[in-house]
Amino acid sequence: MYTRPRFNPNETDGADDYASACEKALGELNDTIVVQGDLKARLREIDQRIARLRPLAVSLYGQCKEPTRRVLAEKFDTTELLDLPENGRVSDLLRRVERTFQQANATPLCAGDVINRLNADGVTCPEKAVYNAIQRLAHAGHLVRVSRGRYLAPDHGIAIETSDTPCENF
Repeated sequence: MYTRPRFNPNETDGADDYASACEKALGELNDTIVVQGDLKARLREIDQRIARLRPLAVSLYGQCKEPTRRVLAEKFDTTELLDLPENGRVSDLLRRVERTFQQANATPLCAGDVINRLNADGVTCPEKAVYNAIQRLAHAGHLVRVSRGRYLAPDHGIAIETSDTPCENF
C-alpha cells in the first residue's frame, strides 16, 4: 500500500520546490485574471461601438437603392452585420418575409410557415407583423395568392394545390 510521504517545512526535502511552484502558479493565475479583466473591459468598449455604428449603417443602407444594396450584400453579409430582421423596421421585415418566400422554391407558404421559418432563423417578431407584411407584399405584387391564406413568390413558378379528398364527379 502506497502512503504519501509527509513533508516537514523545516526540512530541506523539497518543500521549497512546492512553495516556489505554488508561487509561480499563483503569479500566473493573477496575471491571467488581470488580462481577463482587461479583455472584458475591451469587449464592453467594442459592444458600445457596435451599438453606435449599427443604427448608422442600417440608416444609410435603408437610403441606398436596390442595385447598390445588392452590391453591398455581395461584399458584406448585410443581414448579419445590420441585424436587419430584429431592428424593428417594417421595410426590413418585408424584405425578410419576401426572402423567405423566395427560398421556399415554389412551395406556397401560409403565415404560420413563414413565422416558423423566421423563428428557425432566430428572428422573433409579432405574428400580426408577419400577416401585415404578407398582405403588403401581396398587394404590391411581390407575392401571389394561390389559395386562401397561401402565397407564393411570383418569379418561382405556379403552384397547384389539390384537395386532400378525391373528386368523385370526374
